Amino acid sequence: HEQGYQIIHHKQFEILLLRIESTDDTKQRALSEFLSVPDIKLYRANIGAQKDYADTYQKFMKSLKISPDYIDEQYASPFVKHFYTPDEIANFRTKWLNE
Repeated sequence: HEQGYQIIHHKQFEILLLRIESTDDTKQRALSEFLSVPDIKLYRANIGAQKDYADTYQKFMKSLKISPDYIDEQYASPFVKHFYTPDEIANFRTKWLNE
């Protein structure tokens, strides 16, 4: 959980599992390790806050109401529990329920 990524070596395959919520530093470290390329730098592109629709998207997100049952069902997934700590799941739940 704390590392934010995992590299799996299986037979002829190497797989990088990367949490999208990880910091840019963590993503850079994961990619550098996975690709064996030192000092990879990421640059932000396609930033929603800089788009023409940014205000509309923010209004939509603030008005979005998702049922607690649906949220609980999604966060009960074994995949979610594998990749996130109980505290992280609780924070996500709070965010989506606007609590």
